[in-house]
Amino acid sequence: MNEQQKRPEERDSLEFVGIDESRDQVPWDMQLNLDLKSFEALANQILADAYQQQNKEVNALLAKENELESYLIRDMTIKAISGHEVQMGMVLTHIKKSERSRINPARWFGDSHTIDKKSISLNLVLGLRAANLKEFKDKLKLAPNEVVLSQDVLAVDVIRAGLTMSGDTGLVDKIVGLVARDLDFKKSSLAKKLKVLVLKFAHGFLHSTDPNKNGNMELGGVRLNQYAKIITHAEEILIQLNPHIGGQAFELKLLPNAEYRGEKTGIVLDASHNEMNLDFTSTGSLSTLDKGDMVTLMKKANDLFTKVNQESDPAKFLAMVNDRSLMDKVFYNSDYTKLSFMHKLKRLMNIYPGVLRFIELDRSVVDTINAQLNTHFGISLSPVNKEQITSTGAELVYFATVTTVLKVNIDRMVAKLNSMNLGSSADISDWTDLSSELERRYINPLLTTYKKDFHSMNQRMAKKGITDWNMTFYPDALFAESCFDLISGLRGERN
Repeated sequence: MNEQQKRPEERDSLEFVGIDESRDQVPWDMQLNLDLKSFEALANQILADAYQQQNKEVNALLAKENELESYLIRDMTIKAISGHEVQMGMVLTHIKKSERSRINPARWFGDSHTIDKKSISLNLVLGLRAANLKEFKDKLKLAPNEVVLSQDVLAVDVIRAGLTMSGDTGLVDKIVGLVARDLDFKKSSLAKKLKVLVLKFAHGFLHSTDPNKNGNMELGGVRLNQYAKIITHAEEILIQLNPHIGGQAFELKLLPNAEYRGEKTGIVLDASHNEMNLDFTSTGSLSTLDKGDMVTLMKKANDLFTKVNQESDPAKFLAMVNDRSLMDKVFYNSDYTKLSFMHKLKRLMNIYPGVLRFIELDRSVVDTINAQLNTHFGISLSPVNKEQITSTGAELVYFATVTTVLKVNIDRMVAKLNSMNLGSSADISDWTDLSSELERRYINPLLTTYKKDFHSMNQRMAKKGITDWNMTFYPDALFAESCFDLISGLRGERN
């Protein structure tokens, strides 16, 4: 036995880190490794196209007869350094168009203005970190129909800056002065000045608050918003990664920068191996099969109760209601071969821990054990990063729809019993108790969460239409809103 414990297999087993709950769990569900050369090439292609667009705007202004002062950012490159930092190189060009004096001979040949261009090269070190959009809530300027698919963003900030070759350093102040006249130049560092400039450039060419362009940004032949969306504010550039960047079957959430067992996690740049590593947690999207199972449940429930509620003979109707097999089919059958509607629904819910967070858990068995043993055991859910809801909240309203259909059918049956004056002859209290339980434990918490966190965004998405940014979320948002409208109609409510 001692010999077995010294074998490598024993040590490997003890040190193993997996995805189940029997061992220490790694904080990520998925790691994405990007080749830095390819990433840099793509980033530089996008930046080059942004420069071309800026250049067209400046040339259009120069073609006019007016005096002007402007700037260009060109030859932008990105290079990974290490850890959570990248280096951005650029050339700043200050452009000044001035009117010649009236006695200048050049005017005789129709040349009334002179154009002066001066350039200087700089480099910036940018820090990358995962952040929550709520941090910047009061600083953001978003499009009126902005669709925020995730609160998780990649924040890019200027850490330090430097001049990489000789040039007129006063050019920096002149250029920054064009976009930030309220900046205190004497007290501001070079990094602060260039941060303002980079943010202005990013806001102008990488981010759009125009409702018609928002969500469909294209640069360098790349439809950016299929993968990410850039948002700017006064301090940082924020990059939202599209949660479906890894495919539609699940959503990815970027881990914050941290360490796990001495290893950096989150966004890690490894220049020596030419790699960028991104760590994500994941949330499974509601599967098509599960959606189909829920539709089947609703159809069978409607068929069952329709048959009961269509009975016009009071005696037969009462007999059908009092038949315990009806309640068993709806609530109590736990036999695997003939599960009740609620047992089938709970089995589906167990696949989606995020949904379980919002319903009132059935503690009856645990409470009974605690009462008998005088203990205080609780009910725990899966690890926190497994308890996420998808960006549209579709699973909340889907499950709420099924339970609403059950409740509405029960309420109609009870109302018919009362209209026939059969309430005292039937097990009406059992049905009303179960109806109340559906409302309290399932419908109300699921709908409350959906209305608070997802309803308005899905409405905006439906009104906005399909964009590169939301195209894989649009069907779920549209169907979730249809379900919400259906529930509101069944409950006699207005949105």
